[in-house]
Amino acid sequence: MSIAFLYPGQGAQFAGMLHQLPERAEVKETLQEASQVLGHDVLTLDTEKAFSSTVPVQVALFVSGVAMTRVLQAEGVKPEVVAGLSVGAFAAAVAAEALAFKDGLRVVKLRAELMEKTYPNGYGLSAVVGLNEQLLSQIVSEINKPESPVFLANLNAPTQIVIASRQNRRGTHYQTFAGQCPFSLHLTKRRCG
Repeated sequence: MSIAFLYPGQGAQFAGMLHQLPERAEVKETLQEASQVLGHDVLTLDTEKAFSSTVPVQVALFVSGVAMTRVLQAEGVKPEVVAGLSVGAFAAAVAAEALAFKDGLRVVKLRAELMEKTYPNGYGLSAVVGLNEQLLSQIVSEINKPESPVFLANLNAPTQIVIASRQNRRGTHYQTFAGQCPFSLHLTKRRCG
């Protein structure tokens, strides 16, 4: 049987995620090492309030991914392949022994800080599942307006594409899109327009 370790990107985080990791020596060591590298207790990063910033989100995802990798490896589970989406690629690189944990942590933190500095607030992302790039581009071009811009941001897969837009007053950014094309998570049998 082939084993793959897969690491998620931003959006998989939840408040308390670091506190809910298993009580294992590997987890404790990973959290201590992360706290030492960061210069503060990493367990302060997984609150709902902290997660309003992309920096704690990305650091928490990276640290939890590496911690769980270490737990699985201590149990003798070894992957044949690793893969990660966005920030998850860094945990995958650590799992593949292509990147040291401490170096990865520094890079993830810097990456998140630079991302936040570029777009400090007021912008957001949503993944659209079930539409191809051509159809989604057409929809986006119809609804993109100066007062509510919407753009294609990332092609994750042929029918999973991330859109970026400015948040509205309620803090949501996808309503402009959803209002033009009501959909559930999967649009494979439903066409908008």
